[in-house]
Amino acid sequence: MKNKFKILIALVLSAFCLLNIKNVSAEDYLTDKTETTYDNTNGLVTGKANSITQNDEGYIYIGQYRGLTIYNSKEFETYKFSNGYSIENVMSVESLNNVVYIGTQRGFFSYDRLGAHEIILTNTNYSISEIQIFNDLVYVSTSIGLFVYNPNTNVINHLTDDEVTSLTANNYDLFFIIKKKLYVKSITNLTNNQYSILDEFKDEIVTSVYYSDTLYVGTEKGLFETNTTHFYNLSSSVNINCYAEKDNNLFLACDDGLIIFSKSTKKIEKVKSLSKFTSIEKIIFDHEGNLWLASSKKGVIKITPNILYDYFFDNNLDEASVNAFIKYKGLDYISTDTGIYVVDSSTNTNLTETSSLIDPLLRNVRIRASQIFNGDLYFATYHSNNFDLVKFDGTNYENIDLSQYISNSNPNASDVRCLYATDKYLFIGTKHELIKYDGSTFTTLKLNAEPLYIYHSHNTVYMVLENIGIAHIKDDFTSDSIYSYEDNGALHLSLKIINIKNKLIFNDTNTLFYIDLADNAQIHKINHEFDGSIVEILYLNNKYYIGTDTMIYIFDDLFSDEEPNTIGITEGLKGTLVANANGYYDKEENSYYFAASNGVYKLKLDNSLIKHSVPKIQINKIITNDSNTIYDIDKELKISNRTQRLTIDLDVLTYQVNPNYKVYYKLDGIDDDYKLLTENDSLEISYTNLSGGNYKFHAYVENGNFKGNEITFSFNKGKRFYEAPGFWIVIVLLGIIIIALINFLFYRHKLKKSLELQNAYKEITLESIEAIARTIDAKDHYTNGHSLRVGYYSREIAKALNLSKMDVENIYYAGLLHDIGKIGVPDSILNKPEHLSEDEFDVIKSHTSEGATILSSISVIPNITLGARY
Repeated sequence: MKNKFKILIALVLSAFCLLNIKNVSAEDYLTDKTETTYDNTNGLVTGKANSITQNDEGYIYIGQYRGLTIYNSKEFETYKFSNGYSIENVMSVESLNNVVYIGTQRGFFSYDRLGAHEIILTNTNYSISEIQIFNDLVYVSTSIGLFVYNPNTNVINHLTDDEVTSLTANNYDLFFIIKKKLYVKSITNLTNNQYSILDEFKDEIVTSVYYSDTLYVGTEKGLFETNTTHFYNLSSSVNINCYAEKDNNLFLACDDGLIIFSKSTKKIEKVKSLSKFTSIEKIIFDHEGNLWLASSKKGVIKITPNILYDYFFDNNLDEASVNAFIKYKGLDYISTDTGIYVVDSSTNTNLTETSSLIDPLLRNVRIRASQIFNGDLYFATYHSNNFDLVKFDGTNYENIDLSQYISNSNPNASDVRCLYATDKYLFIGTKHELIKYDGSTFTTLKLNAEPLYIYHSHNTVYMVLENIGIAHIKDDFTSDSIYSYEDNGALHLSLKIINIKNKLIFNDTNTLFYIDLADNAQIHKINHEFDGSIVEILYLNNKYYIGTDTMIYIFDDLFSDEEPNTIGITEGLKGTLVANANGYYDKEENSYYFAASNGVYKLKLDNSLIKHSVPKIQINKIITNDSNTIYDIDKELKISNRTQRLTIDLDVLTYQVNPNYKVYYKLDGIDDDYKLLTENDSLEISYTNLSGGNYKFHAYVENGNFKGNEITFSFNKGKRFYEAPGFWIVIVLLGIIIIALINFLFYRHKLKKSLELQNAYKEITLESIEAIARTIDAKDHYTNGHSLRVGYYSREIAKALNLSKMDVENIYYAGLLHDIGKIGVPDSILNKPEHLSEDEFDVIKSHTSEGATILSSISVIPNITLGARY
């Protein structure tokens, strides 16, 4: 085993040497941060925390003596029981695949936020001190030995009989500490309980162990790095309890605070701001890069990374209002209202009080500006009896008396308010003059106001004149006139001016303007709103930086409608930026130093280093109107058909100090487009009276221009009986049947009435015809009853011939009326007892044609004329 371990170390060392590791300084973590402490005064049940972890969803889990506490960035919720078993006295928590494993003094539990609880080990005879997860296996250190649990098979094995106080693993071996000795065991066969002591550490009292590219061993004296076999002495009171890693730095949680070890530079530093936060048991980084520490004495502290680096904090300087910052010959010179700071920032050493680089007389003088010209550093003094313009060559100071170049006899006339250096000239702004210095000669230009700021571009000097505005003149002073841009006095408050792409950009309080120098110097307003007064206008690396007294705005295009990124108090700007101050752009490190009321703040302009926290969004629960709360949200989620209101409760998991995010959501089939929520809105989204069917909900979160995760879930709401497709078919069919039945009954009734009326008419017709027949027969007493008999016999014959009912009736009518023509025969002829004459007989014979003529107008009885004619 000894040889095996040495081979492992050699291989790791070789791989380590071949890696091209980026040299990342610990500066990002050592600078002043926004620190938030959680204890029993603001959410935790006690002021002590034994462990902390974050699951993949983004929830924070805190192990305390009083239970397991879950934090969703807005509220804390503590659980003390699981399926009847106490989960108090939580000593360790770890997360794997969103399942949190909990070690208490009474057992080993798993916990799923969606409601699944499982008891894996429980025994009153031993306690669990530590849980670690390696290679998707859960290792549990107890007072009776080390166990390993496989979540996939639900099998737990007992690896050692002795208590393990710290452990770590790589892909091949498990390293652990028993009774302050370091052992190693192969993880390829965990059922084999054999393990060996590491000879290299037999004589050391080891307290902790961590593996990352190589093995790190914490001892009572310090930290041992096995690949280099180098020992780093931390301090006599350090005991490393936990390790975390970020950006090639190891973070060591110790009894007396937090220590950072740079794996690349091998530099060890203690985080100064956490000097009072002791007994750190566990540290983690969350998904936004915030650092969380659990202390068994102080509770939980969250350290939020700042985009801005507090220069004064890092270099142990007392707060001061800064007017100018500049780097000169390897040192930093900070001009304040009470003198000059000189700092060696490479070693974080303040040289102000001990160095001979500062003239003692300058230590209480107000310095307004500093510039480098012709290799020398110049300081602008203000209201000083001993100095005007101070020249410094890195060793000696020289005061340049400007009174001989100033016509005004005012004792403060030679106060220097501002400086600006070019390759050819140093421009000096005094009380009422602009002085140009070429290294040997001073040239004076009389002004009618004090210059607050000087800017030079394209052989032109631009000045911000107090209470007047912007003026400009050629830098050779060949013109006798100073030209001013005026806009009805709107520009008199301008503090800064800059020329970018032939556009002169300047401000009036909190509004930006620009003068298009190619467009007859017309003044235009830039349509962006800014909080506070604008004091800084920069254009660096193709970006615009607009600084107000409380905020820094970053634009890719200042002249478009794009939303800027912002840097404020959340990102580390705890002071206000100073007006008319001189910041400093360090081209080599691509950083800008802002002068502020309480110091200097450095902004790294490399986009990759401007951190943007991206929150996570999750569905916490779904609530229905019948008080049914659903946590287990899966693809088969079904909602009762009786649900009238459905509420989706979202969690936006962001742990920034002042979060700024937007949530977009929609429900397919209900919302035509995404709807917007902000951090000030409720995250409970309700839908009422949803129809039965399938639905899909979408939501995602954004912070600035950065999009976080997107969540979707589908659910099915059961259909009510009236929502079934067949229901409405039946309803339609029933409606058709009912309408048809109503119509049928209506028309049958109408038909019945019509038939009754027809029968009445028919009866009348029949009676009328029979009456006519009787009338005809009554006229001829020889044939009385003849027409009725002919009608009767004809009808009976037609029936016998099986003619239709209508034909039978028509034949009957024809029989009754066949002699109707006799109406036209005189009674004397019709009833003559004697033989008729030939003429009389012709009259008698004519009754057939006369009958046909009479009946010819009747069309409703077919062929009735034929009965009379033939």
